[in-house]
Amino acid sequence: MRRRVSALLAALALACALWSAPARASSSPSLAWEDGEGRGEILLALQGLDESGIYAAQLELTLSGSWPDADFSPAGQGVYSVCQAEEDGRGTHLTVCLSSRTAPLGSGERLFLGTLDLGGRGSGDDVLPPAVQLTLLGRGLNRIEELSGAADVQGRADISDWGGGTDSDSDEQTYRITVLQSQGGTVKADASRAEEGERVTLTVTEEAGWELESLSVYGAKDREVAVSERDGGKYTFRMPGSGVEVAPVFARTGREEPDEPEPPSVLPFTDVRASDWYCDSVRYVYGQGLMNGVTADRFGPDEPATRGMIVTILHRMEGSPEAPAPAFPDVRADFYYAQPITWAASRGIVTGYEDGTFGPEDNITREQLAAILYRYARYKGWDTAASAALDRFPDVGKISPYAVEPFAWAVGEGLIAGMANGQLSPGGTATRAEIATILMRLEALVQHS
Repeated sequence: MRRRVSALLAALALACALWSAPARASSSPSLAWEDGEGRGEILLALQGLDESGIYAAQLELTLSGSWPDADFSPAGQGVYSVCQAEEDGRGTHLTVCLSSRTAPLGSGERLFLGTLDLGGRGSGDDVLPPAVQLTLLGRGLNRIEELSGAADVQGRADISDWGGGTDSDSDEQTYRITVLQSQGGTVKADASRAEEGERVTLTVTEEAGWELESLSVYGAKDREVAVSERDGGKYTFRMPGSGVEVAPVFARTGREEPDEPEPPSVLPFTDVRASDWYCDSVRYVYGQGLMNGVTADRFGPDEPATRGMIVTILHRMEGSPEAPAPAFPDVRADFYYAQPITWAASRGIVTGYEDGTFGPEDNITREQLAAILYRYARYKGWDTAASAALDRFPDVGKISPYAVEPFAWAVGEGLIAGMANGQLSPGGTATRAEIATILMRLEALVQHS
């Protein structure tokens, strides 16, 4: 868990560093609070939000007094948090980071963040400042500018009665239905919003050469909603008391599929320009069905790739073979990367962490990527004799022992190169643009193997 939290904090800190806080709009969010039942606990929540899906949040505030052991517990399952406390002359500067990659933290006008623990003493009246610095990030860790900036701290509120994550803006208490994009087909809901308990129908249309592999519906805090299948590509579910995300996954069938798909001449992504160094690579992986966009019109070239994402790409390259149930406790059987991870682990392509977990949502490091590609090449029976001297890189000593040979091979084959500063950066994250480029280089390697 520590590895996963560290990775999420690094990704959030990176995203927050890329943008400076804009001027506040007149209709800004505010921080509401309520003292918990136990002394020294303060419930924190945001109010005055719009309906943008929030996947990560950073809250910076200065508490009155000395609170070096202050800690924060997030609300709901599937939400990871980091709390850092630093004392200065003004008091205790607290930074709280929350992140969820599988479902929004919330998408309504109010969002219950969690509980601030002050170690058994203190209350909101005594310690909270009049204002805080707030940064909210959407899917893919893109900042929601109109909701970020300085936020006022309001008085006491009955947060414990909110229930968290509501997405209501009318007397009928309706909730938003969001259908995520996926290559290989489309899914349409018969409504964009629905009341709690109302039956929602989803219509699935598969493209030629593709079939629906899974269809999941997630409510607030990553709670899965039961889905029933009907005839004719119809699926139904009962609306919970929160907004939902519909997540389809399509897989290639091998039927009516061209032998060598041509890369598309025009990409649907607004963040990939023809002049970008990675444009041809993105065109290649998208045309081959190896990588999709983070949304229908965004590829997210600068966003970090995850361990689950890399293994899924290799699994697709192998034709998405069947695999048994996941062997790692943190890999849910109904997630898109479950079978790919099991398949790769059973063939020695990937291994988990020392604690037995896999960390599918962790950002993949450059040395982890080199090791996975190296094991994949050996699994395929390719020649892995190539080996480059790594001593010309000033940070060669930072490479983990398990990754030295894979790194030498990857550099020798031209799959991975040094960074602009001349370093290998083995512990640095690999972006989606870098992954696309490496995959295109891997294709050239396949042709010569």
